[in-house]
Amino acid sequence: MALMDTFTKNRTTYMSKLVLSLFYILFFQTAANAQTVHECVQYIKEKGKEPKEYIFDTFKDVDVIIIGERDHRDTTQYELIVDILKDPRFAEEIGYVYTEVGVTNMTDSANKLIKGEYANHDEFYSSFLKFYRDFDYEILWEKYNGYKFIKGLYDINRKLPTDKKITWGLTDRPWVWTEATYESGIYNYYRVYQNRDKYMADNFLRLYQQQPLKNGRRKALVITNINHALKIKKNMSAPKSYVETAQGYHIAKALGGNNVNILLFNYFNPSLFKVNEKLFADGEWDAAFELTDCKPVAVSFHHSPFGKYKEKHLGKKWEKLADGLLFYVPFYQLKYVVGIPRLFEDDFIDEYQRRDSITRNKAVPLNIQDLQKWYNTTRETSRSEFEEKQKEQMQKAIRLYKENEH
Repeated sequence: MALMDTFTKNRTTYMSKLVLSLFYILFFQTAANAQTVHECVQYIKEKGKEPKEYIFDTFKDVDVIIIGERDHRDTTQYELIVDILKDPRFAEEIGYVYTEVGVTNMTDSANKLIKGEYANHDEFYSSFLKFYRDFDYEILWEKYNGYKFIKGLYDINRKLPTDKKITWGLTDRPWVWTEATYESGIYNYYRVYQNRDKYMADNFLRLYQQQPLKNGRRKALVITNINHALKIKKNMSAPKSYVETAQGYHIAKALGGNNVNILLFNYFNPSLFKVNEKLFADGEWDAAFELTDCKPVAVSFHHSPFGKYKEKHLGKKWEKLADGLLFYVPFYQLKYVVGIPRLFEDDFIDEYQRRDSITRNKAVPLNIQDLQKWYNTTRETSRSEFEEKQKEQMQKAIRLYKENEH
């Protein structure tokens, strides 16, 4: 009996210690998470800067800034981008903007469009449509962002003298629709996607080196998707069979890391990370922005709590992946807009069918009426199917923060 009592007593003591240990682990883990949000909130309040001013301040120290773009459909990010471009300092001190979207051989046509003189908006829009149908290797690029960006550049340039107009460089792999034939149909798997990031980086570097000096320097703003912008050797969007050097990594390596600054728009893990589009930093960044009233702000990843977070699926801290973050509109207010009026008119039907035969070999029967409605109707489409779960993820981080504060 005494032996049994001793066993029971030891077992009870062991279980008590185990429960107490688990409690301390959970308590300190919760406190650590909440404290991390607290540190981010304090950093935003003390060292956060207005995004546009952060950009121009950064340009004082580096020659090239790469902005990691969200989903191509999101128009909110282009409110900030166009605001940066129309600031008089951009034309005066930088003068060059580059984009991922747009095949590089269309660069001359792009600048004729945005620097041209037109009698009225209709004349400009007709020229825009002709250009827009050919400027990408997709059959048609229906993202409204494209029009918003191009119209923004045109409006800025028409108010500037000829020697001050902003120049636009296109960096994607070359593609000429008028020369494309059915035999070129393999481009989806080889011509375009294999080593695409390196080609985009090389195209940028080639055009960048051709820039005339401005105030004794060459400066440029590059806009490319987040997965292309990161300082990683493997672009996560590339097929597994391809070894990709991400565009941002390649540019930074070529020009020197101290001369290139990579800033990412606030976003969430794209599906290419295979994590069901969870928020970056387990929702703690978004919690910090929410707790500071979602005011637009730019934060550095260096010497800040933001950069110390580890991106688990890439295995690196964020300070090793980029240089900073631009918070502009919370994830649940992004606007995914597609459709360009008159992009697919009746006189384009034959050409659309020809392009379909090249890229997809008529794999799916075409319903022209439905296609025209899709391409021509400007509308907001649904956001992430994981948005409610993302909100729960953010609210959990906020709750932990508030519990710790009290």
